[in-house]
Amino acid sequence: MNFIGRFDSATGGPSLRSLAWGLVALVLGLTTVSCGPRPGAHGAETEVAERGSGGEADNPPDMPIRPLTTVRTLTLVERSFIEYSQLPAETRPLRQATVAAEVPGTVQALAVREGQRVAAGQTLADIDGESLTQRVDEAQAIAGQRRAQLDRADKLLARQSITQEQYLDAKAAHQVAAARLASLNLDLSKARVQAPWAGTVARRHVEVGDYVQPGQPLVEMMDLRRLKVVAPAPSREVPLLKLGGAVEVTFESLPGEVFTGRIDHLAVALDSTARTLDVEVEVDNRDGRLRPGMLGKLRIPLRTWQDVVLLPLDALVEMGDGQVVYLFVDGDEAKRGRAQRRKVRQGPILGDQVVILEGLQAGEQVIVSGQHQVTHSQTVRRLGPES
Repeated sequence: MNFIGRFDSATGGPSLRSLAWGLVALVLGLTTVSCGPRPGAHGAETEVAERGSGGEADNPPDMPIRPLTTVRTLTLVERSFIEYSQLPAETRPLRQATVAAEVPGTVQALAVREGQRVAAGQTLADIDGESLTQRVDEAQAIAGQRRAQLDRADKLLARQSITQEQYLDAKAAHQVAAARLASLNLDLSKARVQAPWAGTVARRHVEVGDYVQPGQPLVEMMDLRRLKVVAPAPSREVPLLKLGGAVEVTFESLPGEVFTGRIDHLAVALDSTARTLDVEVEVDNRDGRLRPGMLGKLRIPLRTWQDVVLLPLDALVEMGDGQVVYLFVDGDEAKRGRAQRRKVRQGPILGDQVVILEGLQAGEQVIVSGQHQVTHSQTVRRLGPES
């Protein structure tokens, strides 16, 4: 039996299809009424844009409703602090020299090993000086002969047995011989290579038996009793650096230890590529714990700021004409207020804080969370207590 789409033949009433469609319409109508928009759904506060103070005429039914933006604020206070520069640094020897051969010959002996500390004038190496010794003996004999000839010429000149010119020739010959002897003696002394100053042998470039020429490196020396710590300072900080200024030095390999020193040298010119200026600080290393090439940091006090306003760096908002912040003003007991835009001029950045030179003063409340979601004069709600 199929009753759909037919009248009840017994009663003449509506068909089952009509009853079904009527029930569907009733359910849909009730659903529409119960699911209509409710201001403040899910517990969120709302506001009507540009809502008036009364009457249906001031609040047209199609006026948009938007959530009330919640923000967090910070009450500004004045602070005094020291601005520091943190620079990556590297240790280098205070003095470093490569001792080279000054005369040719075979290396007969090496008197030092790598890592050995030596005194000034201590023998580092001996170069075979046998041929030099022979030449010195020969020059010494010639110089003695010329000395005797000069003495004889002096006596003959007194008796006027020779001319003045002959006497001068004998004198010149003696002077030449004496100079040659002195030069050969100097070369002979250079066959024994000595340390120019007290330090540490960093490297030996030759071994016993090597034949060397003048200028060939023999031993590399470093003075490690004091080290210089070198760091590149950015150009903006250069005017604030002063010779003799106190510095703290820390090293990655010595956590928790702080070395103190003073600025001993500032480079003459900035690096043309990096636009930095090398800063050198001497540190004591008599215990030998520090080594050239160790990485560290210089902490240099640059200047002292008195009674200035510090602001979290992320509270700043970039605008087309500069940087601004949003203040929380006209707050009430319900923690509602307005966002007021204020242009500021920033100073140096100190970690995650920035010095505000103009535009803010102590006691004002700056929006530090939610500032990117508000506009000037917008009504906002402060979330939680002030920071």
